[in-house]
Amino acid sequence: HCGGFEIYSGIDTEITSVEQDSGLFAFVVLGFFISIEKVGKSISDLLAEAPVELNHFLDYSDTFVGVYLIFRHNRTTGEVDVINDASATYKCFYQFDESEKMKALSSDPLFLNKYCKAEKDSSEDALSYYASPAFKAFEHRVGALTSFATVYQLLPNHMLNFTQSKVSRVFPREMLKVISMEDASNQLKKYFDNIIDQLFELYDVKVAVTAGWDSRMVLAS
Repeated sequence: HCGGFEIYSGIDTEITSVEQDSGLFAFVVLGFFISIEKVGKSISDLLAEAPVELNHFLDYSDTFVGVYLIFRHNRTTGEVDVINDASATYKCFYQFDESEKMKALSSDPLFLNKYCKAEKDSSEDALSYYASPAFKAFEHRVGALTSFATVYQLLPNHMLNFTQSKVSRVFPREMLKVISMEDASNQLKKYFDNIIDQLFELYDVKVAVTAGWDSRMVLAS
């Protein structure tokens, strides 16, 4: 449960529930993450000491690395925010009702259709695209759109306020600073060292090398 809402997940999903000592905020996390700055802290520890003010919390969560959905319940206002990982690897789809209020969330739009009866997008462009070999082969969606007229995907770097039925972009929140390659390399080395050290403590780590820049950087770290 989170803010009066019920959350259902598969038996293999990692779930963490945290309530801050102040009683102001409670969290439910689906998935996992670690911090690139607070090394060795568990999800429970990280959220127990998370800042209260939203922008400060977003600054704090910028240091999280993993695959996750965070449900953040403000016990004072009753609002529930949903924040996903930077790549939106952990999928989140939301559905609007006739009054344009959010009625449900799911990891797949087909679940929303099954339990909440979503209406298909019958526009000519949608019918053509979702019937195309390109979509059937890769299932790449166009932005937040899905094959259902009232179901949308939560995009990377966005936050969903379920209570207000509002989606907003939360990163970047200010102009990004341009730094030198040397400064970037030194900062990345620190972050990679912290990530690798924590992952080796938690998991049996293997690296898939594709000769792309991503896997080269991970292997080098």
